[in-house]
Amino acid sequence: MTKYDIVIAGAGPAGLALAADLSRHFKVVVLEKGKAGATMCSWYTFEDRVRTNSLEDAVVARPKNLIFYMDKDSFFEYKDDHVVVDPNKVLEIFKDRAEQNGCKIKNGVEVSDFRYTHGGVIVQTNKGNYKSRLLIDCMGTISPIVVKRKLQRNFCVWAEYGAKMKIKFPKLDQIGFIKMPKTYQPVDDKANYMFGVYPHNDHEGDLFLFGYYKKLVKPEILKEMFEKSSKDLYPGEKISTIKGLIYSGELRKYALKRVLFFGNSGASTPPVIGMGFNEVLRKHTIVAKRVREALESDNLSRRALEDILLEHRTSPQYAFLKVCQRYFYYGNTDKEWRRGVQVLNKAGADFTSHWMRGELNLRLMKRALDALFEVVGLKKLMKLLPLREYISLVKYTSSIVGGSIWTRARMYFLHQYKEKADKLHLEAEREREMNLD
Repeated sequence: MTKYDIVIAGAGPAGLALAADLSRHFKVVVLEKGKAGATMCSWYTFEDRVRTNSLEDAVVARPKNLIFYMDKDSFFEYKDDHVVVDPNKVLEIFKDRAEQNGCKIKNGVEVSDFRYTHGGVIVQTNKGNYKSRLLIDCMGTISPIVVKRKLQRNFCVWAEYGAKMKIKFPKLDQIGFIKMPKTYQPVDDKANYMFGVYPHNDHEGDLFLFGYYKKLVKPEILKEMFEKSSKDLYPGEKISTIKGLIYSGELRKYALKRVLFFGNSGASTPPVIGMGFNEVLRKHTIVAKRVREALESDNLSRRALEDILLEHRTSPQYAFLKVCQRYFYYGNTDKEWRRGVQVLNKAGADFTSHWMRGELNLRLMKRALDALFEVVGLKKLMKLLPLREYISLVKYTSSIVGGSIWTRARMYFLHQYKEKADKLHLEAEREREMNLD
């Protein structure tokens, strides 16, 4: 059995980007159940991240702005240096870099689990076992390692199904936008379907349908609705299929001893809220640097590996993501696309830009929370939450904004759950006293 420093499970953007970084310093193998460098996903990113990652050859369009429609007369326009990339080209670039560094990439190898051995782990696959000092799980939303250990919490997915199409796009510049923006528009508020358009040029682009689910589904669940919607909205000739899953949720543990989760399997923006590809581009070099330090110091404990991803777990930014994730999971139950667009309009374009980039500051987070609670209604949101989630939301919200929202939340909490609150308070006091002793 060949021994490696690192086994990376999964050859998506997370796995191949880390492989390209880490193979410069360690003996690395990437195990992919399908074919490395091939995907059915559709991605966009930002001009500066393309430059930072030297991905210029993968750019297919620079639409600049993104429009979220509530209806034809009501919308939110988000301007930034957006670029649409060819996902297979992105993977090919990272794959070539990894292989040039000596990384081994094995196709048709499906990782099922792992077990510990002296000084490392044995990675179990359908084609034999691999021994390594560290396993990095980049297998995505349905990672068997994550699923078997029931590590996902508040789990939900945005399923995506669509197609790359030959199509003649309508001219939109008569309403003040550039000719071909990226757009998202509601198809059916009740079911929370959302139709997305990423133009490549005036005769070709990616069309896809998003659907929100609180359980694991296959993207094909949207196939019939996509075909009907695309025929009605943007009829054209299909070139290839687009499909995938975007994970939203948290993990109970973001690492295990000698096992690190990264990408969608590791909730790449803990807790991830749907910007996985951009987070990989933003974080992979930082994560690779910290993995290198952990391997060189041989500190591969769960806590040490978790700290690689969660170094800011006490920061307001992390708390803000927690609040957003709880809203997406519990507050979205009435499936109203309109509310999301209203929140974006109230929070402002500068908030949206920083949020989509994962670069928030305290001022923008406070403004966004004000918008969220104003549009949704604090009382309505609280009624949707289980007690334990309510307590968490109050805690995380208060760490960001304090003041009136915290006071209102606390009063509502005491009114609704006084008996349970008193019990929890006493338990917390006893625990605090025991810790002091």
